[in-house]
Formats: sequence, structure tokens, C-alpha cells
Amino acid sequence: MTERHGKDSETLELRARISTLEQLLDVYERSVMEQSDRLYEEQERIRFQKTLLESQGEASLDGILSVGVDGTILFANRRLSEMWGMSPPAVGTKSIDRVLRAIGERSGDSEGFLERSSGDEDGEESRREISLSDGRTFEQYTAPIRSREGKNLGRVWQFRDISAFKEIDRVKDEFISAVSHELRTPLTSIRGSMDLMAGGVMGELPSEAMALLKVGQKNCDRLVRIINDVLDIQKIEAGRMEFSFGVIALEDVMAESVAAIQPYGERLGVALQLESSAPGVRVRADPDRLMQVMDNLLSNAAKFSPAGGTVEVKLASRGHFARVRVEDRGPGIAPDFQGRVFEKFSQGSAQPPRDRTGSGLGLNIARAIVERMQGSIGFRPRPGGGTVFYFDLPVWRDSQHAEPAR
Repeated sequence: MTERHGKDSETLELRARISTLEQLLDVYERSVMEQSDRLYEEQERIRFQKTLLESQGEASLDGILSVGVDGTILFANRRLSEMWGMSPPAVGTKSIDRVLRAIGERSGDSEGFLERSSGDEDGEESRREISLSDGRTFEQYTAPIRSREGKNLGRVWQFRDISAFKEIDRVKDEFISAVSHELRTPLTSIRGSMDLMAGGVMGELPSEAMALLKVGQKNCDRLVRIINDVLDIQKIEAGRMEFSFGVIALEDVMAESVAAIQPYGERLGVALQLESSAPGVRVRADPDRLMQVMDNLLSNAAKFSPAGGTVEVKLASRGHFARVRVEDRGPGIAPDFQGRVFEKFSQGSAQPPRDRTGSGLGLNIARAIVERMQGSIGFRPRPGGGTVFYFDLPVWRDSQHAEPAR
């Protein structure tokens, strides 16, 4: 009896274990099925996204090339082959070197293109123009492909044909230049005639007539400045702006610029204050062009400063560079305009109501001049209100040898 009871107990325990295993197996099967369904859905989602991205890439007017970290071609649209006149890159092959060589051969500067492309592979995003030997101009944009976690997955190149835009710019620039030259001669004659009248050549003028004459002189000067700015832009873009380089004391140029703008500041009720913590620092620059940069920054700062305010002009040494800062206490630069500050004909919405004589070209010209002197220019908000414009120029060392002026 006892032996039989023991066997029944073992049987029940075995059945219980089997039932438990069956339940676990059922749960496992359901889990596998659910995971399989989710995996299928994810594969379909990825397949859809891949098809969508490829369709968008094929619909693009730009040539697009995507490459993995090991040099495998991930994607290349038909437009890329059409633009460069080459056979379509084979997706899935490690042929990026062959593709870049083919592009380089057609770029008109094969070695330069390959050298820059090699540098791009290790860098962040970059944008540059490529002039082709057939006269076309492409804009090249390249950037790393990164995962959400920041892992490097490869690199993408994008090429855009901007030849039509360049031609439009050329025609527009030629027209503006021609009109500016045609306007300059009669304006000079008008200004000269006004000066003669103001000087009493035609006899003493009534006070009302003299007031109107001064308004005419002021607006004539404004037009001349705008024309000169336009012509400077044309020279800069054509590479024809002349520079006469020399080793100069930077503080002397700053002092001269402040003295020249002081009357303008006084008329607006704004004081200019010069500070220097780097006396004797020298730079290699064109003093007249440097004065042009200073005049623009100082006049802008005075123009945007409130009456009774002070524009601070500071010189300091920063290692191998000398930094000039111009600080105002004006309304500052709107965030949505900050990216366009140095663009041509750009003027913010916060224009000073008392003086609207700007052309929107001054800062663009200032940037071109500073960069021509191997420097850089920028701006930042001033703590407490206002804006700080600054530019850096390489400090001249006595051991250096000056290059001939160009």
C-alpha cells in the first residue's frame, strides 16, 4: 500500500512538472511569435524608410554620395553620375577611392580635390565651391554620418550645380558696377557745385537756402559712400582690391580712427573711449584699409548707442594675435539676424531712427579686408546690453620677413 502510494505521488509530481513545462513552452512559443512579428514589423519599417530615403535621394537635383566608414558605397543617386559624367558607383562595393579620383579628374584640380577630400574624411562638415574646367561651378557639402549616440557611421557628399546662380551674380555685379561708375561722375560735379555755393561764390545765401544746401550736401555724401562701398565690393569679389602692406603700430591706427570718428560721435551725443593693454604691438597690414574697418565698426557703434552713452575701443594681446574690440551699449543684434550680420546689403530691424545712412555693405567689406590681412572678425552680445565687435590680426615679430605688397 505504501509502495503504491509512493508511486502515485511520483506520478502526480511528474505530471505537474510536465504541465509546468508545457506552460513554459507555450509562453516561450508566444514570446517567440511576438518577437518574430515585431522583428518583421521593424524590418518592414526599415525597408520602407530605406526606400523612402532612396526615393528622396533620386528625386534630388543634387548629386549625393554616401559612404560607410570602411569605404563601402552606401548610396549614390543618378544625378551624381549625370553631373560628373561618370559611370554610376556600384553600391555595396569599396570603391570610394575610384569614385573620388573620377570626380577629381573632372574638377579641374585633381590633386587639390583629392587632398581636400582626404582632409574631409577626418573632419566635421565643410562647404566649398569647385570650379570645373568646362566653366561650370559646383558647391560641395560634406559631413559625417552619425548615429544618435554619436557613433561615426560614414560620410555623405552632396554636389549642387550653382553655375546659373553664379552667372546671375556676375551679370548683376557688372550692372551694379557700371551704374555706380556712371553715377559717381555726376555726383562729384553736384557735390562740387554745392560746395562752391556754400562757400559764397554765388554770394551770401539766405539761412533757409543754406539749410537746404546742407541737406543736399549730406545726402550727396551719403550716395557717394554707398557707391564707394558697392565699388569696393566689386573689387573684393573680383580680387582687384589693392593693398599696401606694411608693419604698423596698431594702437596708432586705432587712435587715429577714434579721432576721426569723434566729431560724428559728438553730434550723436556719444563718447568714444580708447583703452590699450598692449602698447607697441605691431601688425602687418594696410593702414588705410585698417582705418576703413575701424571707421565702419566705430560709426556703427556710435550710431546704435543711446545719447549720453560711451563706445569703448580696446586693444589687447592674445598670444600670437592682437585683438581689437569695439563695445557699444545699444539694443544688441536680434537672434534671427545674427547669422546674416556680415552678408551683403544686410541691415537688422533695429535700425537707429536718428541715422539711417548705412548701405548694408560695411561689415561685409570689413570682413573681407580683415581676412585679406590673415585675420578674423566676429561679434558677441555684451553683458548688460549692447554688442561687442572684434577682430584679430597676427602679431608681427621682428624675426619675420615682410612679403612684397600685393
